[in-house]
Amino acid sequence: PPFFFFSADTSCTDYAIQSTISVILTRLAEIPMPGIYEAVVGAALPHLCQAIANAQGDDFGIAGAALEQVSALLQGAPDGRLGDGIVNSLAPCLFRQMEDRNAIQWAITCLAIIVRKDFKQLQNWKDPATGQSGLECTLQLVAKQLQTDDEPGSLYIGNLIINLMSHAGDSLLPVLPQLLQAMTTRMTTAKTSTFMQVCRKPLLWTDYLTDHCNHRASLPPSPSSSTTAIAILWSSYSRAWTSIAALV
Repeated sequence: PPFFFFSADTSCTDYAIQSTISVILTRLAEIPMPGIYEAVVGAALPHLCQAIANAQGDDFGIAGAALEQVSALLQGAPDGRLGDGIVNSLAPCLFRQMEDRNAIQWAITCLAIIVRKDFKQLQNWKDPATGQSGLECTLQLVAKQLQTDDEPGSLYIGNLIINLMSHAGDSLLPVLPQLLQAMTTRMTTAKTSTFMQVCRKPLLWTDYLTDHCNHRASLPPSPSSSTTAIAILWSSYSRAWTSIAALV
């Protein structure tokens, strides 16, 4: 029979209980027996998506708790096999307008896991209202969080950007110059050292990638076009990055 430990209820305000349930969901999703992951997702995901979709106003705390459990399910999913229809069910919840800081952070965490584990499914999703792809919606979210004045609410955005750079491949190339420029520019206006580090983390990763490409340039097999392009584009911003890093 379906089971579901649902802590995203107005009566559950104990974060320790919510965290424990999230751990349970991850462990259940990780069980390698055939059909277990699908059963866990089938029992839990519809309820979680409904809670997120129905959250309004002060109830966005419920959305944050539900998104935390969604991230637990995704964390336990096999790489490259989130399951058919997972993004179709989740994307409207992840890209909806949310004001609750906790809900935004968990939505960003879910997107980072999806990009890492099954980017193609996100890329193939289309917003029925706008026709935008999942990648385009994700990049809009990144842009919004880089521009926000609520820096504590955007502390997880760096991990999402790194996963995009690692797994989006050639799909990211058309917007890479703007993305790199946005991160270097945002560092100069960051109000807190913590948010400056959020912007700095992807740039440090890109620095590493540049060194990696330089090392492999003369060795077979050659780097992928996307990896090489990231390194080449980054060289255009390295001088600005060096100047900004000296201030950190």
